[in-house]
Amino acid sequence: MEFPTLDNKIPILVVPFPAQGHINTLLHFSLLSSHGLPDHFASSSIHNHQARHRLQGWTSTSLHNITFHDIPIPSLPPSTPNPNSTHGFPSHLVPIWEFVIHHLRSPISSLLHSLSSSSPLILIHDPLLSFVIDDAASIPSIHTFKFQCAPANYILSYLYESKSKPDILFSPLPDTFPEEVSTESS
Repeated sequence: MEFPTLDNKIPILVVPFPAQGHINTLLHFSLLSSHGLPDHFASSSIHNHQARHRLQGWTSTSLHNITFHDIPIPSLPPSTPNPNSTHGFPSHLVPIWEFVIHHLRSPISSLLHSLSSSSPLILIHDPLLSFVIDDAASIPSIHTFKFQCAPANYILSYLYESKSKPDILFSPLPDTFPEEVSTESS
């Protein structure tokens, strides 16, 4: 069986939030998906550079399967966490998030139009960059997917705290085995 070529394959564009945990997770996803599919990875030039140099667990030639798109943005504003904060949300990152959205939106939109001009495009984006869905909605050939970078236990704890009846999340599963399949002896 011959491995498929990249001709006539639907390209994938991966757009991570520019923070190491998000970039690294989506870069690993890109490396997995780049076998047999044209894969594009769009982030700021400094973050793409850092991601390539920090990558572990792959051969040096693995990155040749990905087309990196360096989006020029000014230096990120400084952010210092508040050690006396009474809540767990890293509010010091909000200005960075707003800055990134402001500077990434137009170049990402242009890239979406360029990559989807001749064929359909699969867009995989970080949940923190959901603005790309708005831009992709105007292009019918783009299929969007949100890649959840946060660990499952974090998402579960968030859901647990946000529900008025958290016991629903942890209720036991109903017994779904019919009597004929039961392993208990009579």
